[in-house]
Amino acid sequence: MKTRIGFWAAVLALVVGCKDRERNELPPVDSAPTIRRISPPAPSQLALPGTPISLTFQLADNERLARFTVEEKTLTNVRYYDDQIVVNGVTRDTVLLTGDVLSQSLIVDKEISGNSVRESVKYVVPNLPPMTRIELNFCVEDNKGQKDCSLFVVTVDFKRTDTLAQYFSMLSYRNDTLYNRMAGGNLGAFNLIARQHASSLAAQDIRETTETSGEFDQSIVSPNNQFGAVMVVVRENEFNYDQASYSTMRQAYLSRVKVQRTPKLRVGDIVLLQLTELNLKYNNWNHFAAIKVKEVVTTQFDDFDYIVFDYKRSQDND
Repeated sequence: MKTRIGFWAAVLALVVGCKDRERNELPPVDSAPTIRRISPPAPSQLALPGTPISLTFQLADNERLARFTVEEKTLTNVRYYDDQIVVNGVTRDTVLLTGDVLSQSLIVDKEISGNSVRESVKYVVPNLPPMTRIELNFCVEDNKGQKDCSLFVVTVDFKRTDTLAQYFSMLSYRNDTLYNRMAGGNLGAFNLIARQHASSLAAQDIRETTETSGEFDQSIVSPNNQFGAVMVVVRENEFNYDQASYSTMRQAYLSRVKVQRTPKLRVGDIVLLQLTELNLKYNNWNHFAAIKVKEVVTTQFDDFDYIVFDYKRSQDND
């Protein structure tokens, strides 16, 4: 009798345990697919027309993958700002300046299958004007319609043929310093021609903008320039600083939105500045400078914060 009771007690416990597990076990989560860029490592690239770029992505999902697409969109004069800035005399916050969309099309539309797939695409940069921005949006979709995308940006570079080299030559300088304006004296302003700090407004090609002690704007203006908005800010992957020439500086400057005051400068930013000096031998064209930010140093308890920069500028070719 005891044996029979023990047997049915064991069966009952087993049934109850199964029911409990059924209640506690949730159905698996249907997560969205993922796309991860393996190469190139950086999300953007500066490239000449005709340059092949090889891109590889890893696609994965707990559902069956169904589709891989690539959309190409080309735009002009695109620049993102995440700080207060003056554009055409108007101060704006968190502003997005966007150029015209030149084209938009699906250049890859491919059926795929499986849960883990590696896809490679060879993209050849089209023959578009310098500084054109190309946005390549790589997307994966599963059999339930869920999607994930990865953006890769190409900026069209300048060809190195320089027809103005007979009139303009380049000078290059390294490791100069612009201090917080509140540091005192002339440390917060700089003359790019004389390569020295400057006191008078007429000599200040650039000046740091901080106006309150204890702060550091990391921003610059050009006090001696009567034309107002005379600066363009680009990232180092949007302009080839190492091979900068008068032509590339001028073209990059003319193709972008000009500002009176830069946003908060970061390492890798390049400021293209129209100088007041003219080339009297060539149509009185303005000279230009390219200023590359190398280091931003913030100090505590004083106003001796500073920006370390390299710069190149044009001069008359004698």
